[in-house]
Amino acid sequence: MDLWDLLRSSAGAMKGPGAGDLEAPPTVHPVPLDLVQDAAPGETVTARTLHGSYRDFVLTEHVVPELAFPGIPDDVRGVEGRGVCSRALWQHHADHPEEFARYAQVWPLTWLWVWRESTAPTIPEDVPRTFDWMGRALAAEDRPAPRVPMRAQDAGPLTGREVVVRRYVDGDGPAGSLHSRIAVGEVLESADGFEVPCQTVEDYYASELDGWRRHDYMLFPVQRVWVRI
Repeated sequence: MDLWDLLRSSAGAMKGPGAGDLEAPPTVHPVPLDLVQDAAPGETVTARTLHGSYRDFVLTEHVVPELAFPGIPDDVRGVEGRGVCSRALWQHHADHPEEFARYAQVWPLTWLWVWRESTAPTIPEDVPRTFDWMGRALAAEDRPAPRVPMRAQDAGPLTGREVVVRRYVDGDGPAGSLHSRIAVGEVLESADGFEVPCQTVEDYYASELDGWRRHDYMLFPVQRVWVRI
């Protein structure tokens, strides 16, 4: 039996509060930002680039009513633009939101998606109830693919990747609750079994900005760590 077979077979060996709660986090789906009323600054958004690839950003409060700068494609000229920035910049300026007007990149609203556990967003009040939100959300061939959870032991290298962990003791949430973390190492063997060292998203990016790696991480049993891919 190799290491990964051992990890998979040991899922029921943990003890303590919530030890039996090993249900995977839900798949999240891309929903066009213009269909979502509860999107908030600081939330992860995915943008389509001119080359057809995708990049993750953080949504800011910066709004441009009509895009008209040189070089903008005709199909988005005049549409609303929304400001986005990197997670590191968001962390750095979180206490000074006025700075985001200087640092935000402006993206066409129609090129941005947010992530939801359901593909049924809240329909804006000014949209007719017959509006085909499912068709609007899923028709575009260039939309990002849903992000499906994969167990950490099957997801390849982990260091630096965002993961979803399910708490097994009460802490910053009740046992069994889901939280986003950044893996700061690979699977390691400890006295308690196989675990993954993780930091909060805030501490991880603060470390990058400070220029030194903080060591206040927490170890999570590998069976409680997933990567959405």
